[in-house]
Amino acid sequence: MTKILGKADLLQGENLRRELVTVPDLDASIWMRQMSAVQVIEFKKYIDGLKSEGVTETTLEQNLEIMAFVISLSACDEKGELLFTPDEAKDLTRNNLNTLTYLGSKALEISKVVIGGNGFTGEATNTLPNDPKMYSSPNSPANSKKRARK
Repeated sequence: MTKILGKADLLQGENLRRELVTVPDLDASIWMRQMSAVQVIEFKKYIDGLKSEGVTETTLEQNLEIMAFVISLSACDEKGELLFTPDEAKDLTRNNLNTLTYLGSKALEISKVVIGGNGFTGEATNTLPNDPKMYSSPNSPANSKKRARK
């Protein structure tokens, strides 16, 4: 029989999916969890902030900052507690580029957050709630080339 969820079940915040992600370059694994609805909105506001600054396509530097930010919203311990604050996550850019983009892409994939074809500033981030069928991992931020200011 299926469990009937009550108020306490829904308010405890433990219904976020967790996944043990293998990091091929490091021959190791890390727990990552689905972003909460509040975190998805926080991520969208971050992207909207870039757009408001006139960014139409993100640079590699911006993509790495975005990856570190999204990892801070997803990397967790086995209980689902986040490992990094957004400020601490900035130090993640010291890691291997492939590892950083891989983990950032996995964080987005686990949360079913859609990214646009022209990097993170694509219009797909405007489609909240996200449609899992629209997610496409080839649209990683590493595919973005330039930033244009108006």
